[in-house]
Amino acid sequence: KKLQDRHLKLKKRIIKQKKQLMLMKDAGEKVEISAAAAGPSGAGASGTTKLKLKAEGTGTGKFKLKVSKKSTKKKKLSPVQRLNRLIKEKIHMPIRKMPISKPFATKVDVSKIKDYEDFVHEQITLGEISKHLHKNQYTSWMGYQADITRLVENARAYNDPDSGGLQKNPNLAQQAEFLQILINLRIARYASGIIEAQERCEPLLVALRSKYNDELPWVECSKCNKWRLVSFEEHQRLQATPEGEEMPWFCEMNEEREDPICEDQDDEEHFNNLKAKYLIQ
Repeated sequence: KKLQDRHLKLKKRIIKQKKQLMLMKDAGEKVEISAAAAGPSGAGASGTTKLKLKAEGTGTGKFKLKVSKKSTKKKKLSPVQRLNRLIKEKIHMPIRKMPISKPFATKVDVSKIKDYEDFVHEQITLGEISKHLHKNQYTSWMGYQADITRLVENARAYNDPDSGGLQKNPNLAQQAEFLQILINLRIARYASGIIEAQERCEPLLVALRSKYNDELPWVECSKCNKWRLVSFEEHQRLQATPEGEEMPWFCEMNEEREDPICEDQDDEEHFNNLKAKYLIQ
């Protein structure tokens, strides 16, 4: 009996596959006719539209195809979504991949370090900050920076060499401070993107950009002589070029911008224009 059941199931599956093949063949013929009938105007209008085919039974043993249009247009992001995505992709995640961030990735186990809560009353970790970014919880870059500052203050409180806890490690406090510097550098690097994303510019962001401006990854175009901001990673690769083998660099090589050309506005000038437009007085 089991063998008969298996044979019956196999037979049904073969019949079903044959029907699907017939439908696919029939659908292909109808779509070609439909596309040809649409003419040039139909083809031109299909830039961001997909055709979805659905076979429906008619009760007479035949099938008819139902065609529906599905738009592939990207959903427009809100200022908050753009800001959180920018911070996550350009600032937070590159830092999280660095070995220096490992001690601050997860919460301290208070069952092992029993006096930790005597010094730190509210823990914050890079992992939690990642979740906040994923959920678009930051309405300003300053909210993100405030959480980083709290993380650093927690590290200082417990690991202070003079007044810290029983299992203090002063190196961790220094490590947290250096982590904050790296993050501030990246905030300054992407200041223009932050202003465009949140559609406002705080005086504190201008001050941060001014403070770290000379330490940012600037590169001069060999063709137009304009200074461009590149990624920190690309800047390191360019600096690693052996001495005496200076390689030319052009605006078109900037991986941080979409379709970059020499005619684009100078990056410093672009920042100043955004500052003039969005600065909060």
